[in-house]
Amino acid sequence: MTNPGSSFGSFLQDAVDRYAAQLVAAAVAPKDRQIATLQAQLAAAQALATQNAGQLTAAQQQLAALQTQLARALAADAADQQTIAADQQTIADLQAQLAALQPGKAPAPPPGWAEAFRDDLNGALGPGWTVADNDSASNELSLRLAANVVPATDHVSIVAKRQTVGGRLFTSGYLSTAGHASWPCFRALIRARWDDAHALWPALWFRFDDAPGEIDGMEAVGGVRKVVQTAHQNTNGKLDKSGFEWAMPAGWSCSDWHVYGVERRADGTVSWSVDGQITRTITPADKGKLGQPMSWLTGPDYAGPAHLIINLQVGGSMPAYFLNNGQPLDPAGILPGTATARLDLDWVQVLTPVGGLLPEPPDPEQPWPANGSMPQGEPSDAPAHGQDA
Repeated sequence: MTNPGSSFGSFLQDAVDRYAAQLVAAAVAPKDRQIATLQAQLAAAQALATQNAGQLTAAQQQLAALQTQLARALAADAADQQTIAADQQTIADLQAQLAALQPGKAPAPPPGWAEAFRDDLNGALGPGWTVADNDSASNELSLRLAANVVPATDHVSIVAKRQTVGGRLFTSGYLSTAGHASWPCFRALIRARWDDAHALWPALWFRFDDAPGEIDGMEAVGGVRKVVQTAHQNTNGKLDKSGFEWAMPAGWSCSDWHVYGVERRADGTVSWSVDGQITRTITPADKGKLGQPMSWLTGPDYAGPAHLIINLQVGGSMPAYFLNNGQPLDPAGILPGTATARLDLDWVQVLTPVGGLLPEPPDPEQPWPANGSMPQGEPSDAPAHGQDA
């Protein structure tokens, strides 16, 4: 027979074991669920990372493709720029060839002469000029400014005005071929006009590069109806010279376009002209102001090449010579108020002998470049420009 106590003890033991198992299960279940949740989250994160990695790879591939396209575009643009530059150079070359083929304003050179320099001045200065800026000469009242060389529609103007700059009461302009071109023998022609304003001094002249001589092709003074043409042994005017004052004919105006010319030959002959007609010619055998033959026309004072200068001065030694017996002029009477005055330049041409050989001297009855002569005038003792002009 079974012992009742023993049965109850077994029952109690089983109950205790089942309760303990339930306690263990109750304690373990939340950790398992937490672990499971974390594992699920990890799996989801790994899946997202895999997806993002794929997107990153796609983005990197797209970026690489864009960089390749950009490099190709830049290369194509560089090639296009080179093509454009080459096309622009071709256009410029063709334009230059066309301009060379088309007749300019200046006349064609006569036989025996070649064109060494030309500027048609079509609204701007061409190459070969030095434009003075912020300087002046002791024999004038104006300061030279580049801004006073002004382009017009079909010509270029040198403008003088009352303007206080750098201690001077006036400003004007000054052009030169110095440093660009000069010629030992030449025939220069310049078409110009100017305002007949009181005490203005327009001038077209040559100075020798390495010698003291000066040849004034055209000088004038506002208010004086003369064109002065002078050969100076020295630009300071301290030695010999030969000057001539050509009288403007009745009805002739400096404010109209006229062509002024000057020619120097290897034998020392110098000739001047107005509108194609010779006004005077001098040779080394002729006597100068000092009463002696002008051998200096072929001497060291006239040695080597000379450069062209075109300027418009205000006041100074020549206006004083003609208007006030050589005494300084009163600036108050020059360009009063806002008045301005101009020297207009239409074209400039310098010819040189072909092959360095001079043609035969012109027939006295066939002056260059047209027939006729205008001898009216008288000797002149007008001053030179001066070493610093």
